[in-house]
Amino acid sequence: MASNSLPVVVTVQGTMRGSASSVCRKFLNVPFADPPQRWKPPTSPTPWEGVRDAIQYGNVCPQPKKIIRRCTTLRT
Repeated sequence: MASNSLPVVVTVQGTMRGSASSVCRKFLNVPFADPPQRWKPPTSPTPWEGVRDAIQYGNVCPQPKKIIRRCTTLRT
């Protein structure tokens, strides 16, 4: 898909370019807040200049490994 046919959206912080298929438009890795500072409320994301690509997922927060225990007996 040519870059001039990708969907573009303008937000308060700046312009973003997403991706599109025949059924939907996607904007990934949209910043909703700046990185958190411990014990403080979130702050608005820092504005950017130009067009930000929003076609790939961003970093994810590490999650603790979940321990899955299987129930082998049925309690009634």
